[in-house]
Amino acid sequence: MTINGIWEGFYEYGLGYNLPEFGQRIMTQIEFKGNAIEFKGKVLYEEKSRFSVPFVSELNGFIELDHISFRLSYTDEVSPGREIEASTFDKNNLIVVDYLGIIDDKYQSMYGNWIISDILHLNEVTDDDLMPCEGIWLLKKKL
Repeated sequence: MTINGIWEGFYEYGLGYNLPEFGQRIMTQIEFKGNAIEFKGKVLYEEKSRFSVPFVSELNGFIELDHISFRLSYTDEVSPGREIEASTFDKNNLIVVDYLGIIDDKYQSMYGNWIISDILHLNEVTDDDLMPCEGIWLLKKKL
């Protein structure tokens, strides 16, 4: 299976989030370009939520056998049609999200866990309150 193309799916908020965000499913669409070893990409669409990021994204990753790993980061360029909400984001300290998962050739899909290790810029918390945010994700190749 080639990674090139558009993939659609979702991610869910997990540990590190309280209700009503905990368990919330956010629809997304990502475009990947590359080969069977390494790739680049960007988020084409992300459903708006309290924590969704209104900036243009960049991602880089690699595939090893049936495992996939990629890092999603954001530029300081605002995505078309999005607005920056009051002091939620600091363009000098943008979010980095690490995705780890499995590629399933039979079902033309990939799925796994994501984690944000540094969330100080998302919430006003002290070091004592800091805990990683994480969740699950699933993408299916758009045919």
